[in-house]
Amino acid sequence: MATNFGETEAYLAEQRLAHEASQILGSVGLSMEELGKKKKVLDLGAGTCQVERAARAFGLRNVVSAGMHFPKEAKAAGLDYVEMDAAQPWKFEKSSFDLIVSRKGPLFHTRTKDEAVFMLEEALRTLSPEGELRLNPLRFGFIKNEMFAKYPRFADLEGQVRHMRSLHDQKEWEKYSLEANLETASRLRSLGYDFSTALPENTSDPIENRGYLVFKK
Repeated sequence: MATNFGETEAYLAEQRLAHEASQILGSVGLSMEELGKKKKVLDLGAGTCQVERAARAFGLRNVVSAGMHFPKEAKAAGLDYVEMDAAQPWKFEKSSFDLIVSRKGPLFHTRTKDEAVFMLEEALRTLSPEGELRLNPLRFGFIKNEMFAKYPRFADLEGQVRHMRSLHDQKEWEKYSLEANLETASRLRSLGYDFSTALPENTSDPIENRGYLVFKK
């Protein structure tokens, strides 16, 4: 019996997409089934829109993807994608979402405290009264940049390709990264934000990227 390679490739691509989406959701303690219980979800810093594409394959139409650049994958699939700079006023009305998820999104790349506060306030504004914001990893870019200045060695390690680091260098990198996590949580509390931190039970993320923040409205 002849093999239909087109169908095989499509199946493998679908499996890869489901796996990638599962990893993203797992990094913030969620599953696709839990996503399906939400009315409207924002994937902030959506990349190539793995979460929305997988959600649609799962029969869900409740995910909106947002990011700086409209990826070709979103165009081809006709996804609900919004181009936006999270450091500028968001293009959503108040209480638009009951869940916002972000993995290595805009807050991970923030350059200043003011920029991070602005994004957090916009996220909270667009959450419904019972909504929540989930972020992974639990360190913000501006904190990491401050630590680069404090620990030049951290900046040196950041510039290295992960798989090229020695075991000693990797352990040192993890130490700095975990300190950045603790400093981020401490700084957010000092700014008056109420949130919780958590570690996902099942994740393939390296140790420095484990853990997430949960903000409730």
